[in-house]
Amino acid sequence: MDSVTGMNGTLSLERKYNPFKNGKYRFKAGRNFEFIYPGDAWVNVLKRSNIYLNNSFELGHELEIFNGLTLMNDFEIAFRRSVANYKVGNNADSIFGIPNEPPVQFDPYNATYNQVRLYFTPRMRYAREPREKIFLGSRWPTFYVIWKKGIKGLFKSEIDFDYLEFGLFQNLNLGVAGNTSYFIKSGDFVNSKDLRVIDYKFMRQGDPLFFQNPRSNFQALDSTFPVFDRYFQGNIVHEFNGALINKIPFFKKLKLQEIAGGVC
Repeated sequence: MDSVTGMNGTLSLERKYNPFKNGKYRFKAGRNFEFIYPGDAWVNVLKRSNIYLNNSFELGHELEIFNGLTLMNDFEIAFRRSVANYKVGNNADSIFGIPNEPPVQFDPYNATYNQVRLYFTPRMRYAREPREKIFLGSRWPTFYVIWKKGIKGLFKSEIDFDYLEFGLFQNLNLGVAGNTSYFIKSGDFVNSKDLRVIDYKFMRQGDPLFFQNPRSNFQALDSTFPVFDRYFQGNIVHEFNGALINKIPFFKKLKLQEIAGGVC
């Protein structure tokens, strides 16, 4: 069996070249052990079955086309490798109580991606300073569309899929009543000719013993599972900012925070 050799790390550079249009370009390259599903429940994140070795090179660009409309593009070349042949000590299993599940085994392959993201916030307010544009928010939600494509053949890439997602999100300031934020989205693989496990979309398991942020997590799901057909997801959370317990003298001194939310 192989041992872990070589040096892991990431180099990342970013530069804003147009402060009035929020124009940025970025570069990132690295070699790291990464998670197949990084947003999974804590009991699953550290499992060997959730880890693979990734060597990648990424280029990104962002620019505001006109007020409130921003276009982002990310291009990535990656070399995916299984860690099934790596030696791993068993101490971690006993310390964290993690089931000794074997890593996902697959042949090494190249993967080339291009992802386009479009965000639009109607009637975005802003202040124009001498050197930059400052965004002041909007009463409207932000609408977005994401298209991620696995490009077969380019730089010997073996993957071939198209993932399309759209949705909206907003944070509402309700004054003394608190703040409400919501997030609604829907996604689907419109093409899945060659879709690998690393590119799956997952519904996240709820964490035992901990209450999770309802902005993005499901609390009641007993397992994490992939989705291949169209799905719809809605998240909402309200922070009362003391609107309830501040009226009770004893609880006010405790400086507790009241939050309610839901996911569907």
